[in-house]
Amino acid sequence: MRPILGLILDLHSGTFDAIYPVVCKPKIDIKAGAPIHDELYTVETGRSVKAGDSIPAVCIDGMAILSVGPDSETKPWFTVFAGAANFEMIKGEVFRSRAAEVWKKGNDPLIQE
Repeated sequence: MRPILGLILDLHSGTFDAIYPVVCKPKIDIKAGAPIHDELYTVETGRSVKAGDSIPAVCIDGMAILSVGPDSETKPWFTVFAGAANFEMIKGEVFRSRAAEVWKKGNDPLIQE
């Protein structure tokens, strides 16, 4: 069982999003700006990634993995979204928006709720 970094309340649904620390190690090289889609996941990256690179990240309820980094970063540069969140466009956009909100809160040590 992985340790939970925190729980963030979703004010719309009243549920909590659990955040777990992870390290992503892609098995293939990925070019920046070239999303990879399959039946289960969509991987997007703003930087080129080599196979075996270690990318520190957070996992949000098993539905998204978002890279973490210096406080100067304003958004995750490496993301993995579960397929269901991507194939249903409206739900996908809502989930991406929620994941970005959780990432911002989790990446800012000064925000407390």
